[in-house]
Amino acid sequence: MSTAIVTGATSYLGIELIARLTHENFKVHVIIRDTTNISRLIARVPDVNIHTHNGTQKNLNNIFS
Repeated sequence: MSTAIVTGATSYLGIELIARLTHENFKVHVIIRDTTNISRLIARVPDVNIHTHNGTQKNLNNIFS
């Protein structure tokens, strides 16, 4: 199984990309801000791995670990 990391995941194109990747058996991780509304994303693709980025490099490094 391949893995994809997506930013911009709550836009229309982001959600459609994630749906397609999930359909093609990718393990999808998304990086969002803590203020992001993820309701449309979860409604369309409930089995996505969500990581919240707080703006620091340390946090981003932890996400990629």
